[in-house]
Amino acid sequence: MLADLVVILHFAFVLFVIFGGLLVLRWPRLVYVHLPVALYGALMLGEADAAVRRKALSATKIEIDRTARRVGQEAVQLHGAMGVTEELAVGHYFKRLSMIGVTFGDTSWHLRRHASA
Repeated sequence: MLADLVVILHFAFVLFVIFGGLLVLRWPRLVYVHLPVALYGALMLGEADAAVRRKALSATKIEIDRTARRVGQEAVQLHGAMGVTEELAVGHYFKRLSMIGVTFGDTSWHLRRHASA
């Protein structure tokens, strides 16, 4: 019985790693819970199976890209046209988040990699 509970909790945790970004769209403050969980996916470097490690890291990168894009777009929306100028730090952060999104492969590349693994 306890083993079944552990399996169910682990399955729920994995689903939250993968689909937590969708919940963040509905409840934006959930990002503070989802980011550490998504970063856990990046810490799977100790996994012996390379295919599992690649799939987990691609899923993590996809979620980080989606969350960063959402946060950046919301910040620009909040500040209006001033959000994309050099006068506010928001514009700089938005550009930086955009560059993080394409570093080490963009979302579409990681989606293809995740689907093939």
